Amino acid sequence: MDRIIISELHKTLTLLGADRTLLGTVNSWKKSLPDDMVLSGLRHWNEIAAEKIQQRLDTYQARPDQG
Repeated sequence: MDRIIISELHKTLTLLGADRTLLGTVNSWKKSLPDDMVLSGLRHWNEIAAEKIQQRLDTYQARPDQG
């Protein structure tokens, strides 16, 4: 059952345009990477993604109003 869930999660992430590195991490879960490494990789990915989004927000908020 784990592999079926991972397969569907991989498909969902692919359809959402996920990066291949993230897809590889998810695909390795329960297969070749221990849970703690997968969790660490996902947390790292989330931190980077959150920083990128915050940078975009900061750039958008710093621009003068172009009303």
